[in-house]
Amino acid sequence: MELYRIGSILLDVSISTLVLGAVIRLVLALTYFKRNGSRTLNDAQRKTLRRIIVPVAVIGLLLAVAACILLLI
Repeated sequence: MELYRIGSILLDVSISTLVLGAVIRLVLALTYFKRNGSRTLNDAQRKTLRRIIVPVAVIGLLLAVAACILLLI
C-alpha cells in the first residue's frame, strides 16, 4: 500500500512537471512571436526553447517511469 501511495505521488508530480513544461513553452513561444511580429522562430530562438524545455520534459518522463515501476510492483 505504501508503494502505491509513493507511485501515485510521483505520477502526480510527473504530470504537473509536464504541464509546467508546456506552459513554459507556450509563454516563451508567445513572447518570441510578439517580439518577431510573425509566427516563425529563428534558429537561435528554437535552440533556446529546446534548451529550456528538454530538461523539464526529461525530468517529467523519468518521474513517470519511476511511478509506473512503483505502481506495477
